[in-house]
Amino acid sequence: MATDEMESKERESLLELLSSALSDVRNRKEFISRFQNEVWNADDEFLASAAGEVFSDLAHDLEYYEPDPVRQSESGSYFGDERLESLVRKALADLESDVE
Repeated sequence: MATDEMESKERESLLELLSSALSDVRNRKEFISRFQNEVWNADDEFLASAAGEVFSDLAHDLEYYEPDPVRQSESGSYFGDERLESLVRKALADLESDVE
């Protein structure tokens, strides 16, 4: 499979996971975990691309997502749904502007 086609499939899969994380709050933590695993297991060439860097940065930032407000209070680094949604939407906007 051509590299561009592989990158396109990886990108599409990651975008679907992010979209699901935004729309399905109940299963958000699972979608975020799957997103992170896909990013961290992605091809180095993909991760070196502009899109790959956006995904990689987002995966790292989402390490601090904690849906439970009690657990959020355990560390100032943890954040909840509002910040997660903001980070994901910013990454999606960055990816969209990268395509144009």
